[in-house]
This record gives sequence, C-alpha cells and structure tokens, in this order.
Amino acid sequence: MCCFTAPVVGVELTGIFARAGSGTSQYLAYQMCYLAESELAMILPLPTPPDSAENAVRFIDLSGYPKFFFHCAHGFPWGVRDPDEISTLSAKDDLEVHQVGSYEASFVPRRADFSRLDPRFRMPEDAWDKLPQYADWSFCVFKLKPGAVKMHPMAFEFPRRNRSRLFFPTMHVHDGTVHEKANFDHQLYCQSPRPPSGWRTSTKVPKSWREFQDADDRKKTPTPYPERIRLFLEYVGREPPMPASVFMETEKTQGLVDPAAPLHQLVLEGSLPNQDHYA
Repeated sequence: MCCFTAPVVGVELTGIFARAGSGTSQYLAYQMCYLAESELAMILPLPTPPDSAENAVRFIDLSGYPKFFFHCAHGFPWGVRDPDEISTLSAKDDLEVHQVGSYEASFVPRRADFSRLDPRFRMPEDAWDKLPQYADWSFCVFKLKPGAVKMHPMAFEFPRRNRSRLFFPTMHVHDGTVHEKANFDHQLYCQSPRPPSGWRTSTKVPKSWREFQDADDRKKTPTPYPERIRLFLEYVGREPPMPASVFMETEKTQGLVDPAAPLHQLVLEGSLPNQDHYA
C-alpha cells in the first residue's frame, strides 16, 4: 500500500525491492518519482507481528546510492528506466523521527499510534475503515516535500509475521479514496532461493535486446513484437542466472542486496486490481 496523506498530482517509476533478512525479518526498499502541491507523507503498511516494539524497524540510508533501482534493471535485457527521466509530472509521547538521507521517517507500531504523529501526516479514519486488512499491522511513515521530486530509495528492515512470503506494498490510496483498480507503473524486484512464478531472473545476455531487435528489423517481414519478446525470452532463458554483483554496486546497499544471488523481476503496468503483492 502506497498511501498519501494529501492528494498527489502524479506518481511514476515506482521500484520496490524485497529480500528475506536474518531470522524472521524482511528487507524492503522503495523508490518513486512524484508530483505534489503541498507537504505530505507516504504511509507503507508492514505485516509485522502484532504489537511490535517501537524499535522493531531498522532504517537504512540509501542516499549514497540513488541509482539503486536503475542498476537493478540492468540485470534484465529490456525496460531499463532511469529515474532521472521523470516526466512533467520530540516530546516523550511523540513517535521517534529518524532523519534518513533526505527525508524523515517514523515507525508506527499500530494504528492507534498515528495519534502521536503530526495531524498533517495521518490518514483520515474513514479511509482506514475501508482497509480492515491492516487493522493489526504496523506502518512506516515518510515525510515528503512538495514539488516534482525524484527520491532516493527508502529502505528498512522489519520483522515479518509470515516467513514464507516476501511482501510488496502496492495498494494505492492517492486521493484519500480506496479504488478497486489503480494505475500501476511498478517494477518489483526480489532475491529468493527460487524465482516466483511469472517473474524474470537476471541473466547475462551475450547479445543485447537492441541488437536482437535491430537484426529482426532487417528481415523482409519483421516478427510481431509480442512474438519477438517471446523469442528473446527463450534465447535469454538458455543463459545462467547473473548475480547482483555483476550489474549493481552491492557494496553501497549496506547488506540489503546479496551480491552472490540473482535478482527476480516482475513488471506491473496499466490498470490492475488495487492490492498488495507477495512473492
């Protein structure tokens, strides 16, 4: 769930990365480009064990690696998107505020604790009433600036209640209303022992997608684009998985990414059911 406490004009180029941490934890990194007219906050729900402690989340500063998701995409032979190419779009009773790179972050252990945040950075109660699945979850709240903003990735480690699945917060609440469908422009990445069903795996490709396209375009009758994708995927599938260290600066991720493991990718685009995803 990517929930904003004030309306946003647009959100683009969302990237989410997930990996199991040590013990029962999960790593999560999140980046997007957004356009907003006023100061606001983004809320990400976390499927933590009920009644988690206030120090249950460990924030990770990735301000030194703004190209994190740009480099993630380099493990895949097409669809590399550069986030620089955005379109014109303390009192004791207060929760602790963490300065994480260029933004402030707070961990909210339970819904009732939102009362301890600045009112500007809370969700309307009637919106929460339409999201009963989050009743006993925890939340990360990130204070955002107005304007057209290209964020560096937000990242943290949190305890998860279900150790068998990786969680991706993809439900949209952008205007204070919960819609059945939402417009997705997301690239999801994860590291897991086996690729989830329907996900692609980072692969070393001896011939690039551009070269593959150019060769096909020179044919008398070029292959229809969907079939061209299928043929290229078949071609790529014969290559071994490529570890993250080949195409990412894994030393900058502070343990978030396993350098020896490949990445898996799922692209979500267009109007889709408005819900979170798991792998």
